[in-house]
Amino acid sequence: LLYTIKFEKSMAGFAHLPEELLECILSHLSVISELQCAAQVCSLWRKLCISIFRKKFDAFNLQSKQGKFVWRRCPKGDPKTNLHFISRNIRSRTSASQLNIPSPRIMHGVAFHNETIYIYGGETSSRTSFFNDMFGFNVLEQKWTKISVQGVPPTPRSAFSLTQFGDNLIVTGGFILSRISSIRPIDQFYDDIHIYNITESIWYKVGNLEKMRSSHQSLNLSSKSDSLKLVLSGGMHQLFQMSDTIEVCHLNLVDGKYIKHCSQSFTCPYTRRDHTLTKIDEFRFLIYGGLTRVDDESNKFFHRIDAWLIEFNSSYKEVKFISITVNNMDVYNGMYPLSVSDCVRVKDSLIYFQRYNYIKECLQYPHLFELDSERKPTGDEMYRQDFYHTFILDISDVLINHSISWLLVPKNPPKFTPRNSLFHRTIVAGDSIYLFGGYVLDPRTKQAADSNDLYKVDVFRQMS
Repeated sequence: LLYTIKFEKSMAGFAHLPEELLECILSHLSVISELQCAAQVCSLWRKLCISIFRKKFDAFNLQSKQGKFVWRRCPKGDPKTNLHFISRNIRSRTSASQLNIPSPRIMHGVAFHNETIYIYGGETSSRTSFFNDMFGFNVLEQKWTKISVQGVPPTPRSAFSLTQFGDNLIVTGGFILSRISSIRPIDQFYDDIHIYNITESIWYKVGNLEKMRSSHQSLNLSSKSDSLKLVLSGGMHQLFQMSDTIEVCHLNLVDGKYIKHCSQSFTCPYTRRDHTLTKIDEFRFLIYGGLTRVDDESNKFFHRIDAWLIEFNSSYKEVKFISITVNNMDVYNGMYPLSVSDCVRVKDSLIYFQRYNYIKECLQYPHLFELDSERKPTGDEMYRQDFYHTFILDISDVLINHSISWLLVPKNPPKFTPRNSLFHRTIVAGDSIYLFGGYVLDPRTKQAADSNDLYKVDVFRQMS
């Protein structure tokens, strides 16, 4: 009773604070995970949280359009003992396994849950090693941990899809293309579905897809905790055999485990892999870009620049494809992200941190593009390949006018950016965007190597 009285008195004092001071205190909460909870306390807090939410998003939009992202490198090892790579000498003496951090890798999976970033699987760019290990990075403690798991994990693989749903991580498909054999590469594609329960730290197999898939994208459309509607789009069924199907897997929670109930497949416009897949609501999602083969006889790929809105009916048995107009295609003067498979979504913006790629295919295959096939990149457009460019795709108009738009971001590089890489992974965690791994080209030595560096950029800066 005494504790209750003291608590009520302290809350009464807190409630009598001026709104300006209370807003300043609440502005220190995380926009992603904490501000929504604080908005449920009372009507005043709700009003202040909405105001903070809008101000921080406005500041983010301004920060994005000006290209003023401030990158920082996260420590490796235990920050308390300061055991992390600070020079090449330490890098050569201290291995990743000694620090309990992921080894350098590409084409891995990444997810965020309960203040922890999970890194799973992947491969080395030499394709001599494939992984099925799990690591966690606590964003509050800024510390890596190697996670000990129970059950039977998926076999080592890369180019799979990793979807987070509640306390579960769902791994589907993937492949191994090994270069160990000098005579003929060994390729193995997978069609299995595995779920990792974060709370119990255990793996279990759910079932199989209708076809083997790799380099595909997946997301969950369900809003219920006892059922999962996993949508898989595009990818490859076999080496150079592209997929033009969307598969919807229905998983039901039975005795604490998700069991596959059924699957449905739909044919979508054009084959593609390594594309953008974004959830709009429970029945709609957006597909953008990706790679597709020039023709059935060629092993060459070109970049797609089209967008489609996919709508399901309430039973998910019928689907409708709506062509989406992509505005401002010339805003970057023909330069676009080299890969659109990895992006993060912040409100109505899709953000890509990528090396840029002038669409040379429009010169080679002008009938496939609406761009000016005679224009060539200028010297200014080909400069500074050693830092990331920021590309932003605005999808706020996708339902109203069936259009999306590229936003112009200045090309001036910040003082520090991560070393430019391919096949890295990015994710929104807390109020920051994190970037891990990738295939890095050192601009000084002109040598390439895999990375296990973790970088962060603050999305929502503290309000002044």
